[in-house]
Amino acid sequence: MYKKTVIVFLMISGSLIQAFGQSASACYNKDMAGYIKDGQDYTLTLEDSRTGKIYLSFFEGFQYRLVICSNNTKKFKISIFDIEKNLLFSTICDDYNKKIDLKFKSNIACIAEVSVDKIPKVSPVFTIAIGFKEDQADK
Repeated sequence: MYKKTVIVFLMISGSLIQAFGQSASACYNKDMAGYIKDGQDYTLTLEDSRTGKIYLSFFEGFQYRLVICSNNTKKFKISIFDIEKNLLFSTICDDYNKKIDLKFKSNIACIAEVSVDKIPKVSPVFTIAIGFKEDQADK
């Protein structure tokens, strides 16, 4: 009996890991066409606050695509600030994922913030993928 319980538990755990992994990668794979992924996945879990942030650098001469996905939070806000906290870009997502295209006229360090209006019963989790491509218009 113990062996069967362990096997069932492992099968369910593997299925959940595979499901969450597939939905996160599928989320940005379909939206990254034509962009080179920067090789990192950023994950934000908003456990005790309504806002999470990551620090990013962007370079002149490139177009960027940010894809923000959540498996458990449908509506959220994305804001991009410079390091002096000046708002550069802001938008609201109301369907679990959002694609943002950005281009900068100079090299810049930024803060990307993801926020929710209120914290739900389950902590919001967000995955952020960044892709880039050389800006052909600057050539």
